[in-house]
Amino acid sequence: MKRQARKKNLTKRLSTTKDSQRLEKETRKLVSKANARLDSLQRRYKSGTFASKKLANRLSSNKMKMWNKGKIKLGKNPTKQQLLAVNKAASQFLKSQTSTKKGISKTIQKTIESLRSSLSTEDKEMSYEDASKFYEMFGEDNFSNIADKIGASSLQAVIEDAIEESDSENDFIKRIETYAGLSMNDLDLRESAKVLFEKYVL
Repeated sequence: MKRQARKKNLTKRLSTTKDSQRLEKETRKLVSKANARLDSLQRRYKSGTFASKKLANRLSSNKMKMWNKGKIKLGKNPTKQQLLAVNKAASQFLKSQTSTKKGISKTIQKTIESLRSSLSTEDKEMSYEDASKFYEMFGEDNFSNIADKIGASSLQAVIEDAIEESDSENDFIKRIETYAGLSMNDLDLRESAKVLFEKYVL
């Protein structure tokens, strides 16, 4: 009886070991594929994409620590929990539309068309080119610096008014202050406003 029990336990351990080995092998293949795609995206999208940022957030937490220098980092002896987490995260990343250049392009086009439709009025239809500029603007740090203080829609409205009124740089800064009640004495905010003015208003 004891011999049979030991044999059963050994068989169970061997089965568990094989399952773990299979999981690690599969996960390392996914990591290799995901890291290759991350490299490709990094060359074109320096600040990352929605999919890569989401992946980074999931794997760079204090609990996981499986992310390093823009790539998935899987150590020599990962735990089963780590393998399962990385396996799931890498799989979802590879399936995401915004993890490929073609998918990103389609997403951008769809977003720009939606933006063009929402910003067009009965009197004036916004061109695809102008909508593209707004899309680009929304992704800029300079836009975010001010939008975080007054809201993206408010800043968008300020920029649209500034274009219509042919604002000077000082007019534009005063418009932000008046419209949003925001002091522009902060040098970083003024610099961001200056960049936005030169790129989208001037």
